[in-house]
Amino acid sequence: MSVLKHIQPKIHGMTEGLFANWMPNNSVSIGDFGAMRRCAFERSGSLQDHGVEIDSASIEGGKNNLEYKDKSSVDTSASATATDALPGGGGSAAVQFSGQGSFLYHLSEVDQERPKNMKVFHEQVAQVLLCGIPDFPDDGVLVTEIQHAKKATIVVSDSKSGSLELKTDFEPVGKAFLSGAKGQVSAGASTGSLFQWIANDDTVTLLRLVRPVFPPPPGGPEGGTPLASAVVDWIRGLVGGRKLHVSELPLLRYVEGESPSLVFRVAETDHEVELSFAEITVAELIETDEEVATVDEDESVDIEIEEVAYQQRSGTASG
Repeated sequence: MSVLKHIQPKIHGMTEGLFANWMPNNSVSIGDFGAMRRCAFERSGSLQDHGVEIDSASIEGGKNNLEYKDKSSVDTSASATATDALPGGGGSAAVQFSGQGSFLYHLSEVDQERPKNMKVFHEQVAQVLLCGIPDFPDDGVLVTEIQHAKKATIVVSDSKSGSLELKTDFEPVGKAFLSGAKGQVSAGASTGSLFQWIANDDTVTLLRLVRPVFPPPPGGPEGGTPLASAVVDWIRGLVGGRKLHVSELPLLRYVEGESPSLVFRVAETDHEVELSFAEITVAELIETDEEVATVDEDESVDIEIEEVAYQQRSGTASG
């Protein structure tokens, strides 16, 4: 079972519908598309490479410091000594974790971005999808919003319990202080298997994911139809066979809401095609988890993760 199966529902609830970008060093932008794999977004391309011009706007201004945590605690009660702190003085903090998937996010100068005009964005995306994008997955998802942090410290426990000692060259007080926005943060001793992303610059932390969906025909079953359907084959055959440009798919109607929908008219025909954008739910993301072999509670297993790629120490997990 992926540790993200524990993390994503918590993050989704804390952030009004966003999901963790995993790993945090993954480069992701608005308009990227791909698939969901093991409870995370896996990028395969960008709509910008297919002519979609994305004009994004900040909705938070980059001035917020945020903390997200679950089953974790930070103790800064003890005064730092010369050996505890980084050179030049400062402080220290001890982080305790009490469950697999427990986490701590400290983010500074947080900015949230989405397209400046969602109607224009949805129209552009729908037009290029209808005209056909060869590398768009059959059941693909699309990034429509990102959260970005100038500085980020993210720690996740892959064990039932764990701890981490952190040292700073500043007094560890204030909101999200472990992000390191005011100075340097360094990881010290740890127990358990922990993913450590300590005081890193320019991190895309969270994503909003949607799935392009074709509504069912009148009188058909309830629910939407993903891109890999006979309906889509018919639409793309109609559009592709006529070799239409996106400009020949004029927008007739646009309906805002949780699942915005658009209706287009195919040039020189009586045909209308509809496309909507449904936000990915927690249940949908969790369904992508791949079960892995379980370990007996009395047995230990060494977890080896490439240090350069993930900035994580090797550890021993029980259970």
